Amino acid sequence: MNIVRRLQSLSLISVYLSAALAPIFFLPFTTEPFELNKQYLLVLLVSLGLLAWLGAGWLNRKIIVRRSPLDLPLLFFWLAALAATLFSKGRVLSLLGPLDNLAWGLVSITAFLLLYFLIVQNIQTDRQFGALLRLIGISGFLAASYYLLRFVWTSGADGLLPRWNTMAASGGLFAVSLLPAFFLGVTNIFNRANSVRAFSLWSVATAITFTAMIGVKRQIIWLAAAAGLGFFLAAELFLLRNIRSVGRILLAGLFAIAVLFWSLDLSRFIAPASFPVDISLSPKTSWQITSQTLKEGAIRFLLGGGPGTFVYSFSAYRPVELNQTIARALRFRRPSSGAFELLAGMGVLGFLAFLVIPVVLLGRVGVVWRRRLSDTRSHFPLWRGPDSQSQDSFFGVTAAWLSLAITFFLVDFRLAQWILFFVFSALLAVAVSFKIAAQPVVFSLSLQRRPVVASVTAAAILIITGLIIGNFFLGRFYLADVAAAAARHSAELRDYEGANKLLVRAGELNPYRAEYAIGTAQAFLVLAARESREESPNALTVANHLTQAVDAARRATALSPQSAAAWETLAMTYANAQAAAPDANRWAIKAWSRAIELEGTNSLFYLERGIAYQRAKMIDLAKNDLAKAIALNPNDARPHIALALLFEAEKEFSRALDEALIAGKISSNNPGIIYLAGRLYFNRDNKGDTAKAEAAFRQTILLEPNHANALFSLGLLLERAGKVSEALENYRKVQKLNPENKEVARRIQTLHKKIKK
Repeated sequence: MNIVRRLQSLSLISVYLSAALAPIFFLPFTTEPFELNKQYLLVLLVSLGLLAWLGAGWLNRKIIVRRSPLDLPLLFFWLAALAATLFSKGRVLSLLGPLDNLAWGLVSITAFLLLYFLIVQNIQTDRQFGALLRLIGISGFLAASYYLLRFVWTSGADGLLPRWNTMAASGGLFAVSLLPAFFLGVTNIFNRANSVRAFSLWSVATAITFTAMIGVKRQIIWLAAAAGLGFFLAAELFLLRNIRSVGRILLAGLFAIAVLFWSLDLSRFIAPASFPVDISLSPKTSWQITSQTLKEGAIRFLLGGGPGTFVYSFSAYRPVELNQTIARALRFRRPSSGAFELLAGMGVLGFLAFLVIPVVLLGRVGVVWRRRLSDTRSHFPLWRGPDSQSQDSFFGVTAAWLSLAITFFLVDFRLAQWILFFVFSALLAVAVSFKIAAQPVVFSLSLQRRPVVASVTAAAILIITGLIIGNFFLGRFYLADVAAAAARHSAELRDYEGANKLLVRAGELNPYRAEYAIGTAQAFLVLAARESREESPNALTVANHLTQAVDAARRATALSPQSAAAWETLAMTYANAQAAAPDANRWAIKAWSRAIELEGTNSLFYLERGIAYQRAKMIDLAKNDLAKAIALNPNDARPHIALALLFEAEKEFSRALDEALIAGKISSNNPGIIYLAGRLYFNRDNKGDTAKAEAAFRQTILLEPNHANALFSLGLLLERAGKVSEALENYRKVQKLNPENKEVARRIQTLHKKIKK
């Protein structure tokens, strides 16, 4: 039937596009060009492929499911992901995945497994297998070429194109994505069955990919490359008999180069430029956070915190040392590797379920290896049957898959890397099945009997409905992110009202993302601040903006109650709303307290709650929080300043001065701190304090000539010392800065009278 064949072709094409296009696909219209675009394309193509496959089976009156070695392991892995999502710290986050790492969401995990299923069902011949490999190789070659061209090509479309590559913002992840293309190129270069033309083309493509691997300057890639090349070299020595003679030397040379680049990190000496430095957690810190998450209880031990919820674990077990680094304001949403992400997100059960996948595949590869040792043919066909036409790519696929499996334990995969991993897992599963069995194992379901037809129809309707609804919502979520990206652009152009409207629209299209609610709250705060700075601010408008900011921040905490970032935003919003709401400070204290429960080692939270306690006249609690902030981050001047102001209000000038001087040592040449110390010397008025106060005021003015408070305080000091003319000069400078200050005008008038007398 023509329709059946067309549907089968459509399903196969969806597999080709998913494997080759999704890893390099990007669009500039979302908040970041990679993750959401790749996910949406993958889900769309997989849905289309699955519908076509089901339609072909229905019209053919028989559904044939080809079995693979990973069917049960992948089913157990998906069930573990489902259970982890149901018991997650943030179910919506685990379902959809974090915006910057959508791979760790149940939606994406399901799409990966469906892609695996479609590859197993559609790749039935040697020609199809080879075509898919060629497309993946071309995809990797294009990504490598784009990366190298960006060193020399400047374009007016830079705002629309990714800065470095089309796969990932991280250099390490991009390097991982190049490995499959590299191994496929090596396979084709060394195979005698290729024509001279094919040999030349693959040589150029592999050379470009290899150059890009060097240019990325990531040491980790060479460990995986060495492992894959080592496997290839062993296969060449013991198994392969159709490799080009020169290939034996080149293969050994490439293996030696990979080992040297890995052990000595040679790429840093020869690469002209590279990605920005990846800022990530160390493996040690990642393990500490992961292990603490597993110790939270039996559920967390078995199922983890939920896919994509590592940021919650990071907040709960945030290293104290981070407070004293430049990364203290960062919340790391990912650990150092996929293994830690898997353990923290899906627990021991999910980790073991995933670990079965490489164990099963390696076991099947071992079976093939043993059979090849006993096979005396010079050519070892991939398929057992009459259609074995192309070169043997089995060991190239194995090397590519092995390199991806190794790097999973070294870096945290995102969508492009996960797609490649499951594509090569499927290809390897198909290959070993045909190597071991003369015919693939299939499950056949005839649609001739009515009970079977009714059951299959019900299941098909359920699947089709789920796919349609899922794609509809994903489409809305995609449009929401487009609106959020447009809002960011409007904010960069200082069109804050336009940005706010777009963020509200994003929240309407996707009401499940706390990030959009947080952005909306921050946008309303900016609008309130702008209005308050007007010459004639509208108090009602300011209050309205603040109210909407609070509502948005509350919505963020409702959407993500385990998010320290959401509670921090709510607390800051309350702090800014104190002029419009008398109880705002009390609410801010509650919000800061909840943030501290979630992220108890963040010194900033204790500092801000201490200041809020001080406003509420809860002095002892304020002192405790400020002392805690100092203990967590001794190199932060702000809690010392807050304590100095607190002691100053209690007339304990000596204790206040001690804190101010400590702050001055931490933040030297800070005019605000120097002025504070001068003011405290002036108010304490011990022996020698007047001279110290004058020196502090003069230093403040030297650093900041228009510091009105320092000019006024120096004027007071000079006036008290009888230096009327110099005091008058300072008062006049203050008057120029603050012409409506009545106290300054009065003092100037008084000094004029003294001079006349």
